[in-house]
Amino acid sequence: MIFKISNLLMALMFILSALLQLNDPDSISWFVIYICCGACCLLVFTNVNVVYPCLLLALVSLLWGTGLFSDLLLNPAPIDWREVMTVSSMKSIQTELTREVGGLLICFVWMLYLAWNYRIKLA
Repeated sequence: MIFKISNLLMALMFILSALLQLNDPDSISWFVIYICCGACCLLVFTNVNVVYPCLLLALVSLLWGTGLFSDLLLNPAPIDWREVMTVSSMKSIQTELTREVGGLLICFVWMLYLAWNYRIKLA
C-alpha cells in the first residue's frame, strides 16, 4: 500500500514537473523525460511490464545527468545552495545545472526502483 501511494505521488510530481518546464527555452526535452517518468509510474498500476521502459529512462537520466554534472564541475563558480533551494528563478548557471542534475537524479533513482520492484513482483 505504501508503494502504491508513494508511486502515485511520484507520478504527480513528475507530471507537475513536466508542466512547469513548459515556460523554459529548452522545455521539450525536459517535458519528455518527466512525462515519460510519470507515465511509467502510472503504468505500474496496470499489467504492463515497465521494466525495460524504466531501465531505458534510468539510463537516459544517468547519461544526461552525467553530462550536466561534468558541465557543473567545469564551471569554477561555487554553488549557492540557498539559492538552489529557495529562489524560483534562475540566478546563475550553477543554480540551473544543480537543479537539472537533481531532477535527473530523482528520475534515475525512481525508475531503477520501479524496475526493481516490478521485477520482484514478477518473481
